Parts: sequence; C-alpha cells; structure tokens
Amino acid sequence: MTKLAPIARLMLLVILMTSLSFSGYGQTVDVDGTSPYRKWDKIVLSLTLPSNVTESNTSFRNTRMDVLFTDPSGKKIRVPGFFAADGNAANTNAKSGKIFKAYLRPYQTGNWKYQVLYYTGNDVALKNVNQLPNPTHNLTGTIGNVTATNATLPDLRAKGRLQYQKTGTNNQRRYLKWAETGEHFLKFGPDSPENLLNYEGFDHDVNKNNCTKCTEHSFSPHSSDWNTGDPTWDGNKGKNLIGAVNYLKNQQMNSMSMSLFGGDDTNVFPWTDPRDKFRYDVSKLEQWEIVFDHAEKNGLMLHFKLAEAENYKKLSFDQIKVYYREMVARYGHHLAIEWNISEEYGNDDNNNDAAPANVIPRINWLASIDPWQNHRVLHTYPGRHEKYYNYLINNNAKLTGASVQSSRSNNYDDAYDGKSGIKTWINKSKNNNIPWVVASDEQNPGDTGMFTSESISNYNVKIEARTKILWKGLIAGGAGVMWYGGKNGDFRTENFNRFATLFDWSKIAILQFFEGNALEYWKMQNNDALASGNKNRCLAQEGKTYIIYLENGGSSNLNLTGQSGNFKVKWFNPRNGGSLQNGSVRTITGGGNKSIGNPPNNTNSDWVALVTKVGGPNVAVTGINVTPAKVTIEAGKTFTLVRSITPNNASDKTVSWDSSNPSIATVNSNGIITAVAKGEVTITGTTQDGDFTSSAVVTVTAAPVVETGCPFEEKNGLLIIEAENVQNYDEALFTLETGKVGTTNPTGTGYLRYNGPDHYGAQVAAHTVAYKIKINNPGEYQFIWRNVRDPKATTGDAANDSWLLIKDNGARFYGKKGGTEYTLTKHTKLWVQKSDFVYECFGETHQGGKKINSMSIWVDFPTAGEYTIEYGGRSNGHSVDRLTLFKANQSDAAKNVNTPESKQEGNCEPANPDPDPNPTTCSDLSLNAVDFPTARIAGFSPAYIHVAENALAINAAQHKNKFAAVAQNFAGADGTYDITITTLAELDGESTYRIKVGGTVIGTYKNPTTTVDYTPTTKTWTGINVKKGDPIQVEFNSHTNGTIPEGNTTAYSRGRWTKLEFTCNGVSNPDPIPNTESIAFSNFPASFGNKETTFPIQVTYSAKVERDINVALKSPTDNHIADQTITVGPGTNKTVTVNVKTPKRLTVDSNYKFVTALRPIGGNYSTNIDKKIKFADIVNAPAKLVLSNDINVDKPNLIAYPSPLGDKDLTVDLSGVKGSASYIISDMNGRSITSGTSYEKTITIPSSALNAKGIYILKVNVNGKQFIKKIVK
Repeated sequence: MTKLAPIARLMLLVILMTSLSFSGYGQTVDVDGTSPYRKWDKIVLSLTLPSNVTESNTSFRNTRMDVLFTDPSGKKIRVPGFFAADGNAANTNAKSGKIFKAYLRPYQTGNWKYQVLYYTGNDVALKNVNQLPNPTHNLTGTIGNVTATNATLPDLRAKGRLQYQKTGTNNQRRYLKWAETGEHFLKFGPDSPENLLNYEGFDHDVNKNNCTKCTEHSFSPHSSDWNTGDPTWDGNKGKNLIGAVNYLKNQQMNSMSMSLFGGDDTNVFPWTDPRDKFRYDVSKLEQWEIVFDHAEKNGLMLHFKLAEAENYKKLSFDQIKVYYREMVARYGHHLAIEWNISEEYGNDDNNNDAAPANVIPRINWLASIDPWQNHRVLHTYPGRHEKYYNYLINNNAKLTGASVQSSRSNNYDDAYDGKSGIKTWINKSKNNNIPWVVASDEQNPGDTGMFTSESISNYNVKIEARTKILWKGLIAGGAGVMWYGGKNGDFRTENFNRFATLFDWSKIAILQFFEGNALEYWKMQNNDALASGNKNRCLAQEGKTYIIYLENGGSSNLNLTGQSGNFKVKWFNPRNGGSLQNGSVRTITGGGNKSIGNPPNNTNSDWVALVTKVGGPNVAVTGINVTPAKVTIEAGKTFTLVRSITPNNASDKTVSWDSSNPSIATVNSNGIITAVAKGEVTITGTTQDGDFTSSAVVTVTAAPVVETGCPFEEKNGLLIIEAENVQNYDEALFTLETGKVGTTNPTGTGYLRYNGPDHYGAQVAAHTVAYKIKINNPGEYQFIWRNVRDPKATTGDAANDSWLLIKDNGARFYGKKGGTEYTLTKHTKLWVQKSDFVYECFGETHQGGKKINSMSIWVDFPTAGEYTIEYGGRSNGHSVDRLTLFKANQSDAAKNVNTPESKQEGNCEPANPDPDPNPTTCSDLSLNAVDFPTARIAGFSPAYIHVAENALAINAAQHKNKFAAVAQNFAGADGTYDITITTLAELDGESTYRIKVGGTVIGTYKNPTTTVDYTPTTKTWTGINVKKGDPIQVEFNSHTNGTIPEGNTTAYSRGRWTKLEFTCNGVSNPDPIPNTESIAFSNFPASFGNKETTFPIQVTYSAKVERDINVALKSPTDNHIADQTITVGPGTNKTVTVNVKTPKRLTVDSNYKFVTALRPIGGNYSTNIDKKIKFADIVNAPAKLVLSNDINVDKPNLIAYPSPLGDKDLTVDLSGVKGSASYIISDMNGRSITSGTSYEKTITIPSSALNAKGIYILKVNVNGKQFIKKIVK
C-alpha cells in the first residue's frame, strides 16, 4: 500500500476464518503509520475477509461495510466503507481481493473506538440503516488516543473541516467555516476543465470514446511543477497532474473543480464500463484518491460534480444510491468538499426528470449517508434559476448553498441581483431562515466564459470578470468564484496559466483586500442603499465598517444617519492591488449623507472605498436574555420575543435566531415567531459577539378549525358547494370577488380568491377554511372544483394552486393515476393552468422518493355521517368558485353550472356573541397612518409614506398584486371600540384593506370605484374588543382595474390610507395611559419661516432609563437635511426642546418631514423604541411658532373664486388679513404647480397655470397662519 505521508494511517487487519462461528476464528491488529495519531489525520481501517471479492456488478450492491466510530465524548458516527480489492489497487491494478476500508478523520482529541459491521444480502448497499439484516461480521476494538494536530499550512489539517454553519447570524451562515481555526472561507480557483479526470495516467478498462469533447489530458505544461517526494502511482504515473495541483497551490488558489461522471466527456466515470453502472473500477478510484489527497495537503477545496446536464437522468435511483455511497465512502472524508448534485440540472423541460421535485430524493439520500455533512449545492441551466432554486427554498431542501451559473449571455448585471444574481439567492434563502452559501461557479456566455474568445490559446479576459462577477459578487455577500474556461477551455485546458489574470484579480480581492485588511466580512451584509450612485454597491457592518465598490469610479455619498464619531476613508485599487491609499477626503463624521470624496487617481476606473470607524472602545457582549422563557401560541399566529443584551452599551448587539423545529414554529431575524403546527419547539437567540445564547420554549396549540354553522347535505350521490358560503373566510385571508374572469362568470354570489402569503411548503391552519358536509350515500366519490389560476399571473404555472384535505370518520382521501391509487394522509396540492373557470384539478404528491403528478382526486366515505373539507391557501391569487363531490353517475350534473348548490341542514346563521356584562370603559384614540413604523413585516411587501397625502402606500411599480402591512401595539385602555379606517380611493384600481386586532382579522374592505383620485372613503367595524398592547395590523394591496394605460400594462392603485380611528362604545375615560416608553411631538407648528437655520422642536417623552432623543429633518422628497440627538433622563410625560440646525436656509416649500425617535443611548434608527412623524411647510417669513391647533382652514376671511374655474383666472381675496402672503398651488400628487408672494389685497393666478382639469390644493400663509382651499377646474 502506498503511504501518503505525513498523513497517519491505522491498518486494522482482521483475519476471519472460514467458520461462521464467532468462537472459531482469530483476528490480528496491525498499526501502520506515524504515532501518535492526531486530530484531523486520515486514519484507515481495513477489514480482511476470509475469501476474495471481485469487481462484479453484484459486489457493490450485495456487500456492505459500515464502521461505527465512537468519539471521546461517546457520540457515534456511522461511516460507510468500500471494497479496496488487495488494498493497493492503485499500483497493482487489482480487480479482486479481501480488503474493505473505511476512513476516520477524528475531530476530537482523546480515545476513539470502532465497531466494524459487515453485511451481505440482496441490495444491502441500497438500504436505510433500519432496513439492514443482522451483520455477517461484527467486530469491535480501540483506535487509541488522538492528540492535537501539529499540521502546518497549506495542509488543511491545520484548519480542520470546512463546514456549513447551522447556528449564528444569517450573515455568518452564508460563509463556510473551518472547524479548527474558526476562520471563514471565500473560495477562488478554476472551474475548468470539468473533465480533469480524463487523464492519461488513470486506469481505463475499456476503449475510450471518441467524441468532440472527449479530450484526454496529459497536463504536460505542468511537468516541471512536480517535485521530488510528490506522490505517483503504478510506475511513476501521475507526475503532470500532481504538478498541476502544485501549480494551483503556488498560485495561492484554494479550490479546484471536476466532474466525477462526465456528461460532455463520456470518458469520465467511476465504473469499469459506463454500460455497467453497478461495477466500480477500484484501481482507478484509488488513483483518483491519490490526487485528492495531494490537493488537500496543498490547501485545495474539492468541488465534485456528481452529474451534468447530459447525464443527470441516465441513472436509476438504485444506481444513484450506490454511486453516492461509493463516492462518500471513498472521498467524503476529505476536509474541504463541495458536493454538486448536478451541473446544469434540468436542462430539458420536456423530460419529467427535470421537475424540481425529482432532485429532492437525491439531496436527501446524500444528506443521510454523508457522516461528515459536507457542503451540498445545485447548479442550474441558464435561465432556470428561479424554477429550481425557488422550489428548493420553498420546500426546505437539504441544500446548504447554490452553485450559480452567472449571467445570461452577455447580461452581466443579471449576475448581481437578477435571476442569476448572487444577491438574489442570498436574500431568498435568508428569508426562508436557511441562508445559503452562494458562489459564482460558471459564467456565461457558454462559448467564451470570461475570456474574449473561445480559442484555447487566448489568455485575454473580459473586464466584467473583475467588475461584474468578482467584486460585485463579493459585495453582494457571495462566497467566492470559480472561473469557467469557455466551451473549449472546459475540456481542452492543459495549462492553468491561461487563467493567470483571473487568478491575479481573485488574489487581489480576497487575499490582499479582505484577508489582508482583516475585514470581518461575515459580520457585514449588503446594503446598497447606503451608498449613492447607480453603479455603486455597499457591504457594511453599519456603524463600524463600510466597503463601497465604485464600478465606474467617481465618488459616492455614504449614509451615516444615526451614526456618531469619526470615520476614516481609504481607497483600494482592485485592478492592480497594493496598499490602501488616501483620496481627496480622509475623514468624515457620522450623521447624514457624507461624501467620501474622489479616489487617488484614474477616477473613471473601478475603485474600492473602505470606510471604518475611528477610535472608541469596543464594549464586549457578556450575555443575552430572551423573554418570556415560555410562550403558548395558536397555530397561524405570531409572537415577538424580546432580547436583552448585557451590558446595555455593548458595541455589537446583533442577534441571530434559530428554531429547533421549523415545521412547528419559525422565527425571523427580528425574533418574530410564526406558529405553524401543534407541538413544542425551542427558539434560541445567539449573539454575534461571543456566541452567547438564551432560549424560549414555545408551545403551539392547534388553531380552531373554521367551519360553517351546519353541513351541506349530499343527495343522490351529488354534493355542490359555492366556495364563498363559508364562515370567516376573511380571517383566513380569502376575499370574495365578483365579475367575469377571462370569458367566464362565477356561479353564486362570486368566488373566493386567496390573498395571503404563499405557503408552498405546507398548509397553514390560519389560512384555511373548512366546510362541514353530510354524506347520506357512502361509497366512492370523485372531487373536483371549478377554479381558475390568477388571471394576473405571468405564466400558467404560477398562482394556480391550493391545498385540500377531506377527512373525519375514517374517510380515505386518495389520488389516482394510471390505474394506481395513492393514499393521501395530509393536505394535498391541487393545481390548474387555465385562465377561465374550469371544472378541473390535478393532484400532486411525493411517495417512495418520486413525485406523482396530475392525479385525479377521490374520497371513500365508509359510512353515512358528517365529514370535513378543508381548503387552504397555497399560491396568492388562485381562485375557487365551486366545490363538488359526486358518484360516477352524477358526473354531468356535477359539472353543470346550472345545477343548484346543495342545501344546508339546520339553522345556519352564526350565533351572536353574548354581551359583556361588565363593559370596560375606554377613550377615543386616533392613529395616523404615517405614525405606524414602516419596517417590513415577514410575508408582506414593504410600505412607504406618501408625503403629499400624509398616507401610507405600497410601491405598485415593484409589488403588483401584493399586500404591504404595518403594525403597532394598541396604547389605549381595554374596551369595546368601533374601528374606522380612512382610505383614499384611486382611479387606477380598487385596493383591499384588512384589519387585524391581536392577530385576528376583524374585517376586510375594498375601495369603491371613483372618478376623482384620492377621494377619502371610510369603513367602520363595530363592537370590537381591544386590549391594551394588542398588535394592530393594517394590510393593504396594489390593484389594477385595467382601465388606465401605463407603459406596456395598466396602472395600479397603491392602497393609500391615512388613519385608523378607535371610538369607544363605553363611558369615556380621561386620556389613555401612555406606553411605558414613548415619544411624541409637542406644540408642533404647521409652518416655519425660512429666515432662520435653527429649529426648536418640542417633544414629550416617557422613558424608564436614560435614552437618546433624535429629531431629523427631511426635504419634501425625503432627502436627509439635518438632525440632532440629545440624551435625556428617565421620566413620564416630560417635555424637552431639541434644536435642529440646518446647514443653510431652507427653500420655501410644503411638507418638510420631521421625525423624532426615542432610542437606547448610542443607538440608531434600527434600534428605535418609538418614533413619530410630522409634516410642516417652510414659508417666506421670519421664524415664528404657529400651533397646529390654531390653524384656520377655509376661514371666511380667505375668499378664492370662481370654483370651478373653467377658463377664468383664480382670484384670492385677502382683504380680511394684514401683511404679506405667500402661496403655493399643488396637484393631488403633491407636485407644486405654481407659487409666489404678494403684498397686495388680492392674488390673481392665471387659468393657464392650471393646465389640466382636476382638483388642486391652494395653501396661503399669512402672518404665520396657513389657509387651505380646494380648487376645481
């Protein structure tokens, strides 16, 4: 056996006699290797059998060795073994022998033990552990003591195993981490040639195929890179390939890539013959291992492609099981591995194997047999990222990352935040609470890759490799890059020197900049909004470190709002590397938007700016406490955990959250729990600084099933239900819609449309409605519903499905396809792809590792009695008109829209709740929309403030047919209230609003159509019980009525609303008890004069401890102008003045925005405890405080005529007032039309200034008072 020194080996030779009796054989143990054995060493355990095994197509299926290693702590790991022929096949080319091997890479010091389990029997290699027979041989022993590693770099034993992180912050988890050193990993190296293993020095039992891309490698340009003492095999073979590995190490690369089963090059495969996929070539695989050992010794991660586009469907699942087991057993022990399930998986949409669900069994099997839990990724065909990655994310696939094929053709910007974007898939996976490690592993176009031509002799590369792929990928939070050589380079690369420029740029970025400056990139996250400029990108740990990549050079303004202290600005040259340099600005201070100046030279080329906090002691975290420690919550509801960090002034208070069982309850980055299903789960918060933890035990109770008051009754084998005839569908986030869909009309009074968040992984009880049914004639019934996909969906395979279950009293719910029945034990996906209402539904399930699609749906009712149909939301927009159950002889009647709905038994009216005998007194309360925090709520699109209307809205340009949501806790007293929302009806569409109190929907309202934009409308819900502290959530959507053209589509309403009013039904109390900690404006003026630059702002606050109060001033277009922070002591309803000084006098305009916030000392906007917003005008006058409750609106001494204007000029009569007057006329969007100042008693505004018919707002400021008139033209 060839020794791979200095890697230690343990040779355990167990000689088994022919007798099967355990008393009749002897065994010997030989140790071959350097002692003592050390942590992370490669320790080889060999089992010698009494008789030979040969390379046959049954040997690898019907024999199996597992080894249970017990670590010093008592934990057991099950490691698969493999047939090794004579134990030295790499050099002897043996095809038979008595040796089986397994590898141990000890991850702990101390005494290790082993248990060898050898099995025989039909297909034992394919079985799960719980399916195995009794072992033929069962042997135990002791490995001995393992001591600390003494390996030195580049040997990876010095770093330990490269692992995906299951705990930590989302930022930390998007990078792999070395187990020994705790360092994080950014990979860089060549992705080509993918057929590296088609090497002339490897054994090959059959004649090689002669195909266009079947290039046999010699790697002769690297012959001089081989060194004396480097490994060879079978008579000095392998020197050139080993030399190529040395070259990559000398170039400081840290990764290399190859296919283990070639698709384009059909001469790469692990078998003796590609036609016999159960018979493995032991000598060839042992020769591969020599190369992989050498790569590990030289610091290279191994990216293994298990399949390719051309062959991912050429193995049966049994063949896949054995293939994965052999690869894991032989190579899975290596300390840095990336398993790629397939390169360009699913390139053939017409083949069923390309379905996203079909890759799940492969991923699951690999995850179940890999004892080392190496990194698992999937690569996709160009343009297929969304199809596969969205599915895998939504179904919680056991992937730990994405191997991205970047860009599409020459669209390199797509590689950042488009469909192939590194940023795109980081964010989507993070939002699912399983942050992926995302890297660019191939770059389009396919012919050239990042080279300027496809010629193998061309060494010139495109600048986009540096600017669009490398740097922007790293700034997005990507885990690195592997460079693709183009269609010729991917198969004909003999000299890795072709990649020299790409290697140099990679080293400059990763080794010089990130590692050379000791940047803690794993504590940063992408936030491009912090740096101005369309092409500028930013990775930041706010308040500490900012990395800004300026693709086209120039300068940028860095948003340091809420930050204090000084920051130094340095520049780095990404083209040539070198030390950090000074630019035109060396230091900036926190607060507001600050220019970072210009780079040192070549200002039109790409540059990297590094902005870091100067000085200030770092205060370490010493602990965390999560409260409450125990929580009980109903399925479908949410609850926010509170975390307290000690000490209070710790520098880094970042906390990550983790759920021990996401199928019971999930938790987002803000500690908000969403209960999913009944059970108990532990939610843990972990500090980024120090990894301190604290947990809460969450008990999830079952959500009450929403049912109709009485059952729908089946008659003569037929049951028909109008979908809308169910109680409380609005609570489940369904809305009643009316009108034609496509060319068809709904039956009954309308149809139900699901308007809640997508639930692709499983049914959610809170978003489910249920129908009670009574079956008089038991037996087999087919289920079908009249439904339609969302007509607004962009493709047929979107917004087109829901969940369904029929249950109770022993009912058997099942699907049929091709004569086979599939029992369905849980809510099942039913889909349709029609844009008209149709009687059609197709069921989809997964059984036996396969997806069964397009099933018809059936139920067998064993006896007469009551049963339940549960219908749950899955895809936002899917709509159902009717539900039908029918026996075979009623098929025509069931699908006839004129067949009447089945009748309901009994009194179907819901009972009125008993009145409260002791009503709680309360007081009226009004909540302005703009006072709600606009932080994004999980599952919803973000809201924004429409300044001109003092309203909240959703950005319809980005979020069409989506809901935004805002929430805050109720500050009033417990009581019974009438709740009124004021909305703004819009011309573009009729938005829908949902109001939740304490997590329960109290009602839904849809705006009426209007002929005047922004017409105020109201909706009131009466008799609502509200408790102090209840979360009040308002949800509102964008909607189009298809009547107003905009671009290539039609315009959408933005769900604007202005306030939510609570009117007490009982005896009024005095002012409600204030929140424990709160802030509000006091005596806030309606306008300020523009002659001064200091604005004294009064605020009233309540605080339990010392706090910061910040007041910020923003322009009417929401740009930051100035802000001021003061520190205040504890107290209740205390009033202070904050003087905000502007850098210059302000321009006369309306709707300047003032924001005040109560924060922890040293905090910023992300740590606000409470926040309020007010708007004021800047008028042409000396500064004078005018109280808002003194504003006169439409007073008799302001006369404006005529109205409507028609073609006449507008006259404003000011004879009743004294002094000069300034005025401004704006349209309903808040845009200024005309303005000016007058010292006369009248103002004349020509009709031509108002050039369109509609409604305008006239504001006149006289002596500090504001007068408002609505003008109609």
